[in-house]
Amino acid sequence: MRIWLDMGVASNVCVVPCNAQECGAPTSILTHTGQTRPPLCQGRCIMPKISDSYRTSRQKVILDAAVRCFARSGIAGTTMADIQRESGISIGGIYRYFPGKQDILLEITRQDQEYLNATLIDAITIAESPRECLPALMKALTQYRDEHPVDVNRLAVSSWLEASSNNELQELLATSFRTVTDVFSQRLTDWSFPEDDHPTLINTIRVFVFGHIALNVLDGKSAGPVSLDVLSMLPSFLPDRAI
Repeated sequence: MRIWLDMGVASNVCVVPCNAQECGAPTSILTHTGQTRPPLCQGRCIMPKISDSYRTSRQKVILDAAVRCFARSGIAGTTMADIQRESGISIGGIYRYFPGKQDILLEITRQDQEYLNATLIDAITIAESPRECLPALMKALTQYRDEHPVDVNRLAVSSWLEASSNNELQELLATSFRTVTDVFSQRLTDWSFPEDDHPTLINTIRVFVFGHIALNVLDGKSAGPVSLDVLSMLPSFLPDRAI
């Protein structure tokens, strides 16, 4: 048994500097009265508390660096070492916030989907009629594109492909998509569309939404908004029965 002599109040607290959880404090302390007692720190370092703002800022540095790495090298081609070099934060510092690359990817996707969902839901909610809905969605998507670096748009498309073999990412995206489609379905009810037609209408709108995001990636951030005038030409291309 390791024993430290307690010669004063200061020795009541473990002050051994280390980076590990276990600080190596003695299992008991011998007081000046000849009695033994455990150290007040219970064998753990007393580390300074980190503020929420500091934690958030460090996480943002890591996530922003990961977005650049994913966009440059692809999700599969990016390693934790790449993210460490890009962020300038030690590998131990990164693991303090994220257990691995999967967790970083999920957090980036979660934050991006939250912003995109809020943008789309606002557009759907504000539209007073079906005729106003699609223009509002296209305007919202253009705003989303302009407010995000092109790397974020690239990663969004890459994450769709990654989700085909990543169950956790697939569930995150599916849950996110359901949030928007539930709101849109309610608006279709408000506009007196038969409930049986909701799935077809929702899937049709999703083609425009996902196609618009993919187009931004293929054409770059300078790509202009899709002209809605083309919609009046679509009946000429449609068969007698829907495919």
